[in-house]
Amino acid sequence: MKHISVLLLLLGLVACNYPSREQAELACYEWKEKGSNAVYTYPDLGTKRPISFRWCREEKATNQFMGWESNKVARLIKDGKIKEAGDVNWMNFEIVKQFRY
Repeated sequence: MKHISVLLLLLGLVACNYPSREQAELACYEWKEKGSNAVYTYPDLGTKRPISFRWCREEKATNQFMGWESNKVARLIKDGKIKEAGDVNWMNFEIVKQFRY
């Protein structure tokens, strides 16, 4: 029974890794696209830009892409209050997923 638990743990760890950098990047961006998006219009410029509450960033030192997410931005998007997004501190994102390669 103990051996089965160890085997399942090892299989779970292996499944978290991707065989190449490109595959890890693709997986991260697919995860990002599954999140909610909205269009935000900049009041000063009148230009429109899609806003997402998820984003990916590569961390080369640890060979992984980090999936960042902001619950505050997600809530604004879902409540239809994306115009307030200018007041969001974009540094309040948290790492919620890792895509190792």
